[in-house]
Amino acid sequence: MVQILTPFASGSAANPVLPIDASGIIVLRDNVANVKRMLEMIEKVDVTMPSEFLSEVIPIKYAKAEESPAP
Repeated sequence: MVQILTPFASGSAANPVLPIDASGIIVLRDNVANVKRMLEMIEKVDVTMPSEFLSEVIPIKYAKAEESPAP
């Protein structure tokens, strides 16, 4: 995310995009207009993609592995 947000920084602030390791926190320091643009970009980029596959566990009782059909 740092690489995406850095071009939006004005260059006048030291470390305008500062990630805090292992916590998932990013500190943004810049003028109000640039921080708003960075937040808008975060909303567009930081989304979860739906999975193509649905995982499902189906419990099987009273079956032997050698009798099970091949997948």
